Amino acid sequence: MGFYRKLIEIKSKIYDNFLTKPKIVKISIILAHILFFGAIIVGYIIAQFDPQGYDIFKNMISDMGSYRHTPLPYFLDYGAMITSIIILPAVFYMEKRLAPAPDSREFERMRYRLSSLGFFFMLISFFSFFMIGVFSEDRTTILGLHNFFSYIVWSSLIFSSVFYGILILFYKTEIPRLLGAYMTVFPFIAGLLMLIYMTPLAEWTMLFSIVIWIVPIFLILLKNMNSELKNKKETYFLMGLYKSIISWKNKVYNKFLTNPKIVRISILSALISLSFALIIGYIVAQFDPDGYNIVKNFISDMGSFRHTPLPYFLDYGAMISSVLIIPGVYYLEKYLASTPTESNSFDRMRYRLSGIGFFFAMMGFFGFFMIGLFSEDRTTSLGLHLFFSYVVFSGLILSSFFYGLLILFYKTEIPRIFGLYMMIFPLISGIWMIYNFCPLSEWLMLFSLLIWMVPVNVILLKNLNNN
Repeated sequence: MGFYRKLIEIKSKIYDNFLTKPKIVKISIILAHILFFGAIIVGYIIAQFDPQGYDIFKNMISDMGSYRHTPLPYFLDYGAMITSIIILPAVFYMEKRLAPAPDSREFERMRYRLSSLGFFFMLISFFSFFMIGVFSEDRTTILGLHNFFSYIVWSSLIFSSVFYGILILFYKTEIPRLLGAYMTVFPFIAGLLMLIYMTPLAEWTMLFSIVIWIVPIFLILLKNMNSELKNKKETYFLMGLYKSIISWKNKVYNKFLTNPKIVRISILSALISLSFALIIGYIVAQFDPDGYNIVKNFISDMGSFRHTPLPYFLDYGAMISSVLIIPGVYYLEKYLASTPTESNSFDRMRYRLSGIGFFFAMMGFFGFFMIGLFSEDRTTSLGLHLFFSYVVFSGLILSSFFYGLLILFYKTEIPRIFGLYMMIFPLISGIWMIYNFCPLSEWLMLFSLLIWMVPVNVILLKNLNNN
């Protein structure tokens, strides 16, 4: 206990005295902007001295970091690395500003989910931006790390833009709602265009769509750095349509999604329906002429006429379980990060972990529903079954990791040994599945998830009965 307490105290000191300290943040924003735009502008000018020239119609942004397209690629490479480090205090401060510490009367869980997800994806994007500088086009390695981190940068910035945009659009902040609407729509459209066309102009358009919102937001934060909002309660006051939507959402959340009676039914029925689907589906599949076992058959084979006479058990079981478990998913998040009693009891990291864990759990069960809808026999020419298989397991593994971190470092009724297991074993099984794609590795990945999901849900049921 002493070790965990000291660790949390050190984290809080670093967060308050460095990462979100106004003087540090001010320097962070100013330097990051100077370095980033300096690297882009100077890099662009120097690239003109290349015999082939350089322009946004024929050259990708990363070409400014390669000897094949510029005599001095260091500006983009080192500019990316240094900017990614210097911007960190501003990223932490932005999250804090858009979702300040509440008290119990003002706590709006959705606001903190959105801020946590926006923060998480922004951190991932700047980490990847740093790695783009490390693994430039000339140092991409045989693994193609430059392209890999380029995809991570853009996809993470788009997700961050969407989540922060929704927060700004639906909650009162110092950022204009019009900018929130832009963030929700335009970077996403630019990302789709880049995915379809994959041309230099599309990538530059993607960059401009991000810069258009990220620069004004940091400038607004810089302008208001030393001023607090005049009325803290006003931050949470939503006008007209916004207030009606949030009010309706709160009623659904409190009276249905986290209602103990509903949650109890949700967990029990989901566990029964999933167990029934897997057990009966496995038994029925034995009547197939080829037989069925975990060494030679993937889980999804139980949902195909090619491997079982009745594939409906897995298909409908997946869809029904995914819908039934939704209240249980909401309650788990609320249980692991309950409403704070006062502003000084608000541990932001705890709510970050719970919000991110919740998001990936919902993503996992959405993918599980779609696996039932698009079974092996109905995968379509787009290969939707395989795509949603990746969504299921990646979502549940990431949810396991973040919830595991929370359980390991914060006091809950769930034993810390479960938190440690959740962080390590599902992730290892997922990596093993990528490395050795075979039926047995998929079954091992499923078991690695069930080993913590079933006991945790049983603990939730026990907690519900005690309450």
